[in-house]
Amino acid sequence: MFNYTEIESSNRPPIITVDGLKLGLKMSASEMLCFSRLLGLIIGNLVPEGLGIWELWIKLREIIDLVTAVDIHCKDFIRLTTLVEEHHILYIKYIGNLKPKHHHLVHYPTILQMSGPLRHLWSMRAEQKHRESKLTANVSCSYKNLLQTLIFKTQLRIGHGKKV
Repeated sequence: MFNYTEIESSNRPPIITVDGLKLGLKMSASEMLCFSRLLGLIIGNLVPEGLGIWELWIKLREIIDLVTAVDIHCKDFIRLTTLVEEHHILYIKYIGNLKPKHHHLVHYPTILQMSGPLRHLWSMRAEQKHRESKLTANVSCSYKNLLQTLIFKTQLRIGHGKKV
């Protein structure tokens, strides 16, 4: 069992089972970010040296670090461009054709230059709020005036001092 820090424990990814792997990893964005940050610590010592697919993972991990960084420096734009190119080459080599989302990575250095750290642009908190509302809507017995129910539940959370 891996010991998560207090910060990471609220975003702890779900337990991964063999059956779950067959269906694919189902995680929220924050759980996936936590998983990607900690995978190397959890299984890194079990991976044989020189394993090509692990090199691909390391490149992706470095891209994630740069893209989610709070501060960006001039050299990071060049580094990110290089990492994306290397990642794409390894992806094609070990997995196959690139998907459109991989092409979007090519534009990240330009967006970083124009807008600054992407962490200031992301919608992670909004996704969490949306997830809470979806969970409430799914367990609600009545779909009559669902919006009023969601507003009422949010007001109850605020009234009880829970984070909104």
